[in-house]
Amino acid sequence: MHKLLYPLILCLCLFVSEVNAKKLDLSPAEVFIAILSQHLTYPQMNAVEAYAKAFEFKDVPENMQMMFNSTKSFAKQTTHHGILIIGFNSNSPIAVASQEGFDTQQTLSELSGFVSLKHKGEFSELGQKTVLKEMFSNGKSIGFVFISHGEAKQIKGTGSIAFLKQLPK
Repeated sequence: MHKLLYPLILCLCLFVSEVNAKKLDLSPAEVFIAILSQHLTYPQMNAVEAYAKAFEFKDVPENMQMMFNSTKSFAKQTTHHGILIIGFNSNSPIAVASQEGFDTQQTLSELSGFVSLKHKGEFSELGQKTVLKEMFSNGKSIGFVFISHGEAKQIKGTGSIAFLKQLPK
C-alpha cells in the first residue's frame, strides 16, 4: 500500500471511531487487539496512551500504577465491562483487565478472529487460571498472550489479557 494512504486510512478510522469515543462498546479482547495492532504498526509510538486519549480513558492514580508495576495505566467503564489498560514499556506494552463478566472462551474466540493462536500451556494458582498462547499473523509469530481469569468465588468474573513479545528464558 502506498505510504500516503496510511494517514488517510488512519484519519478515516479515527473519524469513524469518533462516533463511539464516548460510549465504548468493545470487549477486553477487542481493546487488546486494537492496542496491539497500533503497537505493531507504529512501534515508535506509545499505543496505550494513544488509545486511552482517543477513547477518553481516565488516568489511574499513581499508587495503583505502582501496584501494577506500570509506566502508565488508564481505566474506563464500558457498556459491559470495567476495563483497565496498562502500559509497561515499548517492548511489551499492554495488559487489559476486566473487573466483571470476563469469559476466557469468548476472549479466545474473539482473538482468533484477528490472529492465529497456538496453545503453549496453562496453569492454575491462587484461584486463578492462566492460558498461554502464541499469536501468529500471516503465519509469522508476533508474540505471546496470557489470558487469566478468576476461578475462586472471590475473583470470579475478573480476567486479564497480557502481551509479551517473547517469553523470558
